[in-house]
Parts: sequence; C-alpha cells; structure tokens
Amino acid sequence: MSVFANMWDTVTTNRKVGGLFPNDEDGRAWSDDKNGIPALLSPRNYGVVPSGFYRNLGDDFSAVIAKFKAGGCEIVSGAPLPPDFTTFWTQARQQGFRPKAASIAKAILFPAAVEVLGDAALKTSPDRKAAAYFNSAPAGRRGSGLGHIELKQILPTRLAHCLIFTSDVHGAIGYYEKVLGLRLSDHSGGNVAFMHGVHGSDHHLLALARSSGPGLHHCSWDVGSIDDIGRGALYMADKGYKRGWGVGRHTIGSNYFHYVQDPWGGFSEYSCDIDYIPKGFLWNARDFADEDGLAFWGPQPPADFVHNYEMDPDARLPA
Repeated sequence: MSVFANMWDTVTTNRKVGGLFPNDEDGRAWSDDKNGIPALLSPRNYGVVPSGFYRNLGDDFSAVIAKFKAGGCEIVSGAPLPPDFTTFWTQARQQGFRPKAASIAKAILFPAAVEVLGDAALKTSPDRKAAAYFNSAPAGRRGSGLGHIELKQILPTRLAHCLIFTSDVHGAIGYYEKVLGLRLSDHSGGNVAFMHGVHGSDHHLLALARSSGPGLHHCSWDVGSIDDIGRGALYMADKGYKRGWGVGRHTIGSNYFHYVQDPWGGFSEYSCDIDYIPKGFLWNARDFADEDGLAFWGPQPPADFVHNYEMDPDARLPA
C-alpha cells in the first residue's frame, strides 16, 4: 500500500480514496480499520470511503459509484475480482465517475481483464520516440538570453517509468514477463533490470532494483530538453528540495537525468531523450557491468541513492 501511496503523491488529488471491498476474505482484510488500508493510509493523510461489502460477480455497481461520487473520491483502490473491476470501471465511465488514479491489487494483473475495456484502456505510452530539443542559437545571437535565470515550474509531459525494489530481480523479471507481457531491455547482473512493452515503448516502463524487500525508488517524468532538466532542478532546490543527483546521462536507457529526493527518501527524476524500442523490434538485451549500471557521465551519486527507506523506516535522511 505504501507503493500505491507513493505513486498517488505524484498526482494532485484531494486524497480521498474509494475502497472497493468485495464480500470475501480479501475485501474484509483490506477494509479492516486496524490492519487494512484505512489504518495504512491515515498516516499519509489519505481518507478512505468504503464501498461496503458487495457481492462478487455482480452486475450493478451503481450504489458503489454513487457513494464514491458523493464522497468526492478522486482515487480508487481495492481488491476486486478481474471481471468485477471491468464491470465497475465500465459503469463508472457511463455514470460520469472518472477518478484521477486507480490502483487495483488483483484485477490489473490480468491482461484479459483490461483488454475487454476497449477504448477505456487505450495505450497511453508514446507510439514513437519522444522529441527532445537542444537550445542552440545561431551565430550572432545569445543562446542563454541576458543571463538571468527565471525560476519557474517545469511541467513534465508524462510519467515515463517507475523503478521499484525487489528481493529477487530475476524472479521479478519472469513474473512481469508472464503476467504483464513486458520484455527485458537490459540488466546488470541480478542488481538492476529494465523492461519495456512489446507494443512500442520507451527503453523501460518498469525498472527493478535489488533490495531486502519491496519499495518504490523513483518515478521518472519526461521533459523536452536538458535545459528543462536543469531548470527543473533549480526550481525544486529553490523550494527546499536540494538533495538529489545530476545532471548526468544514464548508460542503460541513454536518457539525461536529474533526481530530486523527496522527504521520505525516494526520488523523482527529470528525464529526457530516453531510448525507444519500436513495436515488433527485436531488441538485444545486454548484461552491463556494475560500474556501467548507473551513469555514462555525471557526478557521483549520493551514498543513499539505492537505499530502500521503506524497509528502513527508522533511518534518517542525510543532512
């Protein structure tokens, strides 16, 4: 659940979560006030609007949708069966309920349950390599203007990928290949791996890093240029988020980057010009040496860059 909450933190919402709780063991466990998602999300300032225990394999979620709409829910989570999620999501669109985020524990793990959603589950990742530009001025003109840097928010074009921690990188590769249909792009031994979609995608939609347990390392946000990366880093530093890593260029994926560390130890990455693997292209996955696993060039990463703070909640961030 902490992984879900970390992802929701990257989206502007009212922090109200509609809980889909079927009348089974999973639904009762998820809804439990002491050990379920209400207790887990409360410290993160998320409130849960419970659906009530609905019957599995039902055909009408109108009451649940009305409850979520009345509660102002902008996020949906829970543990519905795959066909129930399909029914709920279809009816939610029909009834004008369109949450900003939906993180479903079971249903989205089965491609067939998503495929039947049709246009409601259209591919949202790019169909071609994202454009990146270089701000070069012609002869006789200043490329950087008058030298004054205007601090302004740099808005990303999209969420590019996430990197999660796992205790078994090779096992996770097999899992995501079989369940989600992803394919291995590149890896560095059993320490880190990068996976892409066969429908045409960036070099990686999902990355995996070895740790003692699960956790979210970073979300990567695509921007249009190295200038945007640098100006984004300056803006975040001005707002108090000075710790991070960059600017640099990754070896694996080839993207330019700057990472900004959040108050919980995770990172958000400004990224541009990542490699792209077209639909049907036979990409030769390579095993990179450990020393090439992080950067082609750039400053040394901070000592805690690959520290999993979710498995070490008592640890303090370096000053």
